[in-house]
Amino acid sequence: MTPAELRAQFPLLTTTTWLNAAASSPTARPVYEAMDGHLRDTLDHGDTHYPAWARFKDQTRARLARFIGAGPGEVAFTPSTSFGFHVIAQMLKARGITEVLTLETEFPSTTLPMLYDGLTLRAARIRPDGTYPLADLEAALTARTGAIAVSAVQYASGFRIDLAAVSALCRARGLTFIINAAQGLGHVPLDVKKLGAHFLAATSHKWFMGGYGTGVLFIDRSWLDQVPLPFGG
Repeated sequence: MTPAELRAQFPLLTTTTWLNAAASSPTARPVYEAMDGHLRDTLDHGDTHYPAWARFKDQTRARLARFIGAGPGEVAFTPSTSFGFHVIAQMLKARGITEVLTLETEFPSTTLPMLYDGLTLRAARIRPDGTYPLADLEAALTARTGAIAVSAVQYASGFRIDLAAVSALCRARGLTFIINAAQGLGHVPLDVKKLGAHFLAATSHKWFMGGYGTGVLFIDRSWLDQVPLPFGG
């Protein structure tokens, strides 16, 4: 698509210039039509088309997995980024990880769920220029740190940390690598396998332009094979 063709998919943009899609995007016409079509189906037919809905969900999961470089069995739909981080926190605890390094200005959907679930957080301090050099993250690690959790894009400044460098640090220290992709997914290319991420959580209403109500959770197969999920259904 050209920029003009893309803009044409957002009726709001005929009257408005929208500058903060990293907070929440306007609804795109194809998204609205998909939602409206599903509700119309339930209005006219109840749930008699449920088998088709289930197939569509699996197809969407597979497309989403390909988009982030994962396998379909490594991706789940959740209500929000925060819910995803609750799952991550519970799995970390199940593996004996109790301390996580993050960033001083990290988004609350990363930090609050982990704090609520009883993890200890350490924070690398922000530099005066708004950056987080890798050396500062390395210096903030302790013998108890078992994971690093960072946003791909910092919500308050737009700062993009070097995810590949953080991943290399995690590999060198034997740490779990966790990405909050909420402010970046759909705009910043993210391949979980190339990045060596163990977890990624994000949401639908920002650069994914999918409206509110759906979260994305990636869990690497190595974790799924060794740590039970904290819920079933």
